[in-house]
This record gives sequence, structure tokens and C-alpha cells, in this order.
Amino acid sequence: MRIPLLILIESVKDYLPRFEQSGFAPVWAPTAEARARTIAERGQDIRIVLTRGATGLRGDEMQAMPRLEIVCSLGVGYENIDLDAARRRGIVVTHGPGTNAVSVADHAMALLLGAARACRRRTPPCGGAGWRRLHGAAGRGQAPGG
Repeated sequence: MRIPLLILIESVKDYLPRFEQSGFAPVWAPTAEARARTIAERGQDIRIVLTRGATGLRGDEMQAMPRLEIVCSLGVGYENIDLDAARRRGIVVTHGPGTNAVSVADHAMALLLGAARACRRRTPPCGGAGWRRLHGAAGRGQAPGG
């Protein structure tokens, strides 16, 4: 028997076939309306919820899913998951600390590069003739960000 899995996040839609191949019965409900309808109509069967910290899962929603065993937060946060309600019911709440470390490092490097090249200061003039002026200045040995 497949394990009923409620998915509340948009970003995993492409993985629905893989969930099915792995023995789950995924129910994709990424909007507030689909979420409410699915919990009302199928909550009695749901055993797992896949969410993220910003999307969360409320205590009243957990209450409507009597077979719920685990809430998985995709990513590092679980700020909008009602941990007290989960604890009272014995529902396991998991998250993925460190799962976005590579993205954070990429973003930090992009910010450093932007600061070094003075991107914020240089962006407004790029819309017109200013582009030639900036390009020319950088071409004459101007230091990065200078």
C-alpha cells in the first residue's frame, strides 16, 4: 500500500513521479485553496506532510489528519510549523539544516563581486549614453569598484 503524502510546496512538482515510484501516494496542494480542500477531503488518510518553513503547517491542520506521523520541512526552517501541536501528538518534525549551504555561498560570492564592481552605483547610468562612459572608464585601467 502506498503511503499518503501531502505536498504543500510548488518546488517539488517535477518530482511527483519519483515519489510515486518510491512507494508514496503524493497529493500536491501548493495553494491555500487546494491545501484546505485536500485536508478536509483526504486528511484522514495523510501520514506525511512535505512543506517548508515559510509555508508551515498549523495545529488545526494536524488535528484534521489523525494518521499524521511526520512533517518534513524542505530546507533549514520550520518557523511556521506548530511544534507544540506536533509534540502533543507525537508527530516527528524534520528539516534539512545545511541543505542550502551551496546556495548561500553562491549568493555571498555574488554579493562580494557586486560590491567589488560597484554594481549598485553603476546600474542606473547603464540605461543610456552612460554605458559608454562606464565601459570606457573601466577599459582605461580603472580599479574594480573604483
